[in-house]
Amino acid sequence: SYFNLHDEISSPTFNIVNEYITPVSNVYHFDVYRLEDSDEFYAIGGEEYFEKGICLIEWGEIIKDILPKDYIQINIKKDYDNALFYAQKALSFNPHMLPVYLLLGKIFRVKLEKEKSIDCYKNAEELSLVNSNLYLEWALTLLKFEDYTEAKEKLSTAAGFGCNTSELSAALALCNIHLGDAVSTKKVLEDILKEEPQNSLALTGLGLIACVNENYKEGIRYFKDSLDADETGDLNYYYIAEGYLSLDDDTHTKEYFEKSITANPKRLKTYIDYARYLGSKGWYADAGRKLRKAFKLDENNLEILNLMFFINYILVKEQVCEYNIKETLRLAEKIEKLDNNAFKYPDERAELTQMLKNLQEKEKN
Repeated sequence: SYFNLHDEISSPTFNIVNEYITPVSNVYHFDVYRLEDSDEFYAIGGEEYFEKGICLIEWGEIIKDILPKDYIQINIKKDYDNALFYAQKALSFNPHMLPVYLLLGKIFRVKLEKEKSIDCYKNAEELSLVNSNLYLEWALTLLKFEDYTEAKEKLSTAAGFGCNTSELSAALALCNIHLGDAVSTKKVLEDILKEEPQNSLALTGLGLIACVNENYKEGIRYFKDSLDADETGDLNYYYIAEGYLSLDDDTHTKEYFEKSITANPKRLKTYIDYARYLGSKGWYADAGRKLRKAFKLDENNLEILNLMFFINYILVKEQVCEYNIKETLRLAEKIEKLDNNAFKYPDERAELTQMLKNLQEKEKN
């Protein structure tokens, strides 16, 4: 209504662009879903419209590298289940649509389903539907799940297709930070932020660099700004918790560990580090609860099992109970069955074994 458009607005999916001439401004509604990349947008003369009026672009991420620097990105929250249904239905009609594979990969990434996300990219690659966008999105999924070495490989492949976007540069810098090279990346990330102040990857990267240099308050500010720019960046909650932990701020440490678990309840490292922190403060019952949740995710994780044994050992000593002693000793047995050299608390087990023996002898008498 603002533009005094009273006729029905139709989708430009097949025309690529619909033009509306209005008294307020010319409006150009693009849908670049069927384009492979920016080169195809150039081929139809699309960039000429940027100077002619207001451009509304659906699937703008496909041509993000050539959009004007002052573009405004609008994210509409999606009904992921319905989006999955219709995207998969579209592929049943035509399995050669790369944008659909990219969409599915993103949805599964947000839903924390790593293998399904990666399978989307693999399927596209097997069909030779390859370009820089495929490998960039593939890398972003690997980054989400902290597979930095392979993410770096995919980013290199994307660059080989001519991709030189700020998103790729920020993602590559983030990989390098996690792989031990924080020094050479700082200027790259600062330059990106000068052009794109809301680049979430660059903000996270600078937060990590600040924390490496023990500037935890600065790091926390970067992480929070990154979350403002992209609420799906759940690792930022974990980084904030670690920052507050370094500042000895117990209230905020617990708050952000909890937020981290809420945002990504499948990440084992969060549970483990949270339990270690709780144990270091003497909050053993709370630590035990977090470890039990982690145990449900991976019953054979040796780090979780060792931590569970030690926390249970502390709790059993506070309130001696034959059943709890036996359950704790079973954890030690499970660890040794998985790896004979992995059990870390032989002295504590010997103490519990003696406690059990004393209880049983007392019952006999």
